[in-house]
Amino acid sequence: MILCPRRPDATVFRAERRRRYFLPVRKVFALLTCNASLRDDDQGALRLGMERACAERDIDLWVFAGRNNWTHSADQHRLFRLIDESRVNGIVLAAGLIESFTPIAGVLRTLEERCVVPMCAVGQALEGTPSISIDNARAAAQTAEHLVLAHGCQRFAYISGPPDHHESRERLRGVREALERHGLALDPRLVRHADFAVSGGRRAAAELLSSDIPFDALLAVNDHSALGAIDALRDRSRRTKRSNERSGTGLGLAIVQRIVKDAGGYIDVRSEMGHGTTFSLYFPLELEHVAPASGPQSAPVGGTERILVVDDEAVQLRTAQRILRHLGYSVETAQSGERAIEVCSMHRLESPFDLLIVDMVMPGGLDGLATIARIRQVFPSQKVLIASGYAPDHLNDAARQRQLPWLAKPYTLASLASAVRSTLAGAVQGTALAAESE
Repeated sequence: MILCPRRPDATVFRAERRRRYFLPVRKVFALLTCNASLRDDDQGALRLGMERACAERDIDLWVFAGRNNWTHSADQHRLFRLIDESRVNGIVLAAGLIESFTPIAGVLRTLEERCVVPMCAVGQALEGTPSISIDNARAAAQTAEHLVLAHGCQRFAYISGPPDHHESRERLRGVREALERHGLALDPRLVRHADFAVSGGRRAAAELLSSDIPFDALLAVNDHSALGAIDALRDRSRRTKRSNERSGTGLGLAIVQRIVKDAGGYIDVRSEMGHGTTFSLYFPLELEHVAPASGPQSAPVGGTERILVVDDEAVQLRTAQRILRHLGYSVETAQSGERAIEVCSMHRLESPFDLLIVDMVMPGGLDGLATIARIRQVFPSQKVLIASGYAPDHLNDAARQRQLPWLAKPYTLASLASAVRSTLAGAVQGTALAAESE
């Protein structure tokens, strides 16, 4: 973290006098960022962190999402001109994100002209402004070194961001320095500049593949660029780790953790380079036999409603489909959020489903919250049940804030049947989701 105290000047004192007469009693903070996303990325985490902090302190938060498109332009920050120092007490500037679509110097000039209030920057150090910066060079270097040491890669291609973007330059520097430490060099012919978008990553990777210059590793400046690069590699039938390695079978580790914790136990993990990883499961010892509770068991209640199950795991889809059909429901499945949106969008007048059962975390595409938000833009009253083995903290909190009904995996026939009937009846209840950090 880099802290640079901001120097007061006469303009600040004039602004302070004006605020005494115009500012409301309740404080207002403004978050200036790239977009208002609540996805599982740095922007979503920053916004939700600000929401929690402001709620705890009884402060209003206004989010200004400045980006219109991926074209880098000085006109992209027009929305920030709506900020007025008579209505805002402080500003958090997502400097690194903002610079991906507009020059940060222009944003600072706009704020100096229109809104001189206390401000801090996140993601990039700004001179004269308290800043929380990220060591982008070190993170990029660690990624490159992993590919060299663990996978034996020798010749790298790199998809960078815009040449004048600070974080982009730092990540490129980190990759170059890491390769130099291992006696390698990054060939300038194998470096392409893109715009942080999936489409930009796809174009850059296609250019690298068309150059016919050999490489055995491809690094991308961010996740979206990497997803586009994976698409381009697949189009050329090039091997990637994600598309060619077999998926694991059986229960996922998050679900195993929930089972162990529910039994009062814990998991110990020990890993050693070159020797593998050992997972040890510990359970409390019961000294006395505990007889199960006896008594009549009520049969699970089913129905005839139409249900769409959305999950990236084929095993989970089959399990849910089999249980729900046994209970009498009409069931369809979708293995991604994008596919769920496509299925629902075929019907414009009303939703084709009485209920959606959606997994929270679906890597490589839209997560559960983003999928729900997109579908509810078309069908605002669509009923949803979240079923997930775990969720990162910010997604977990967002689901609770929106009072979304949810059910924790692994579920039984009875628990799924009960959660479905409760959700269709309009109740918000379920079992707690386990946070990823637990």
